[in-house]
Formats: sequence, C-alpha cells, structure tokens
Amino acid sequence: YLVLSNKTDDVLSYLSDFSKVMRISLSNVTNKMVLLNDEIDFLNSYLRIERMRFAEKFGFSVKINESLDPKAVKIPPYLIQPFAENAIQHGFMYNQVSGNLTISIEHSDSETIKCTITDDGNRKLNPNDIDASGYDYPKPTAKKITETRIQLLNTESKPGHYHVEYSDLSDNEGNTAGLKVEIYLPFENA
Repeated sequence: YLVLSNKTDDVLSYLSDFSKVMRISLSNVTNKMVLLNDEIDFLNSYLRIERMRFAEKFGFSVKINESLDPKAVKIPPYLIQPFAENAIQHGFMYNQVSGNLTISIEHSDSETIKCTITDDGNRKLNPNDIDASGYDYPKPTAKKITETRIQLLNTESKPGHYHVEYSDLSDNEGNTAGLKVEIYLPFENA
C-alpha cells in the first residue's frame, strides 16, 4: 500500500524497522541473555511496524527507569514482546478509538527487573459478534509459551521468583479499561 501510494519515507521507515526486527531476532535466538538496550530497540521497531500496519489503532511509549542503564543490564530475550503483541491483537483491534500501550521497566529488587505493560484496550467483546464476522481471531498462545519460559528461569531455591501478574483495569463506572501485565525477570550486569 505504501509503495503504491508513493509514500517513500514511510516505506523506508517500515523497511528499516522490519530489517532491524529480523536482524535482532536472528542474532538473539540462541542467546540466553541480551542487553536491555537491544531488547528495547527490538521492541520499538516491532511496535512501529505494528502501528504502521494497523494505522491509528494505537500509540505507544517505552520508558526505562533512570536507575537502570540499558547498556549495562542483560535480560532474557523475547519475553516482553509477546505481551505487547497480545495487547495489540486482543485489546486494540476491535476498539472504535485509538488505544495506548505503555511499557515501563524498572528494578524490582537486586536480582529482578519488573516490566509493566499497560494497555487501555477492550477485551470484552460479544462472542456472537465475533462468530457472525466469520473472522478466525488469533489465539493467545504467546502468553502460555512466555509463561512457560519464565517458569523455566526459576530455580529450586527461588521457585516463583520470576513470574507474570495480570490486573484487569476498569474506569470509574466499572467498565473494562484495559489490562496491566507485570513481568518479573532475572537480570545480569553486562
């Protein structure tokens, strides 16, 4: 679409982000830990691609607490992105208005980083509307896979130390107002 619309700058931006996501994905697939800076770079590129793909469905921000040096900390790769993807796929796709996705990263304790992914999407859809559309909605398998990976990071001496917590968000009237996911991840100093 962008090529046919002669939007050269958008095409170049998309290709740059897409190639970065592919390059980082291929280089990190065998790494047990990666620099937080690289993971954030990957996330930003991924989210820009999705925002371009689903024009005006959402905005996003990625914030790192100033106490963290993203070039001096390593975390397990690919544990944040699936939750951001779920927010886009299951929270924003069927909204009538543009949504917001916020990812914030901070220390939880001396061994753990807490990553909070908050969206204001709407997951409460009428199943009859979904069935009537004929669309085969994506199943949230990334959640299970990521939770299993996090469980594998736990040790016998610290079972459940690394984990995921979910909180449904609601507005003042009690209506669904999004989801907050808190991921507690191990980290190493680089």
